[in-house]
Amino acid sequence: MRRTSAGVSTIARLGACLVLLAGLIALPLAVVTIIGTPDRDVLSDAFGTGRVDDAAIVQIGLVVFLLLWAWFASTAIGEIVRVASWRGGRQRRALAPVATSPSGWIRRAVRLAMLGSTSLVGTGLLVSGAGPGVVRAQAAAISPSDVDASAPAAREPAGIVSTGRDTPYSIAVRLGDPSLRERIIDLNRGTTLPDGSTWTSGVFPEGMPIAVPTGSLAPPAHPWVTYTVVEGDSVYRIAARIAPDSGRVRDLADEIIHRNIGKLMNDGTLFEDPSLIRIGWQIEIPDLTRTEPSTASAGHVVEPGESYWSIAEDRLESLGEPVTGPAVAALTDDLIRLNDPLLGHDIETLVVP
Repeated sequence: MRRTSAGVSTIARLGACLVLLAGLIALPLAVVTIIGTPDRDVLSDAFGTGRVDDAAIVQIGLVVFLLLWAWFASTAIGEIVRVASWRGGRQRRALAPVATSPSGWIRRAVRLAMLGSTSLVGTGLLVSGAGPGVVRAQAAAISPSDVDASAPAAREPAGIVSTGRDTPYSIAVRLGDPSLRERIIDLNRGTTLPDGSTWTSGVFPEGMPIAVPTGSLAPPAHPWVTYTVVEGDSVYRIAARIAPDSGRVRDLADEIIHRNIGKLMNDGTLFEDPSLIRIGWQIEIPDLTRTEPSTASAGHVVEPGESYWSIAEDRLESLGEPVTGPAVAALTDDLIRLNDPLLGHDIETLVVP
């Protein structure tokens, strides 16, 4: 099984490399070789006289292609520099997630090519539809040892600023407690916006500071235990096994990375790449079996003809949320983040926040 996963990982990484090389070098080189560079005289005549012949159409198409290529190249090169700087500096924070957008897919390809898919393919962020007993049983499968009760709690963030696609429910899920939705609405209702209007419900406008219940931003203090990495493990798979609900997986994975990155492992290897953990390593993970209740997210079995968008619409309607374009888009992003097939999820059963 591990050989199969490794083969898939290698193929995915090679595929990402080929896509980037084709987009950055092969395709523009082929176009310029066949068509040449933009002809200023032809373009000037076309725009000056208003007559667009076949030659002008080709030249206009060439200009559009070069502009798109420049955008592709700048996005890819920018992400290459960002990832190289992150790896070279051995930073303790995980790379920021990428947006679900055309530029986001380019950045994903760069990360896949540079970091590989060890932590991306087969991470299995959640077991969809798992009840509390299942989650607790999975967490108990990691035997606690060498409990470090003196571990400091993570520092509380300064606050949350809306990206323009956040809703009270998506913020509550991000905080790990969907029941906070109504409280978040109450705390922010009546907030004056830059245009002079007031927020009452629905999507938070971009840049709006979002008030959340006191203490909800700070993760609860918990002891840490030593865990021995076994075959098939990744940071995110371990986080998924111990997480009390889907909204905590990413945060727990970041905590595990921050706790262990830069440390010398028991085999003498320095843990410097969050995408790779080795069998037999002893890492520290949060012990949640005694500190947090389980509130596992529900699973949704995909029916023929359904999409992330339609599932998000149905979910908002069932929660009594306004079914608006921005609200559906925000929840769709959450669904994709939790169930993205590129991250190894079973797309027949989705995790629903």
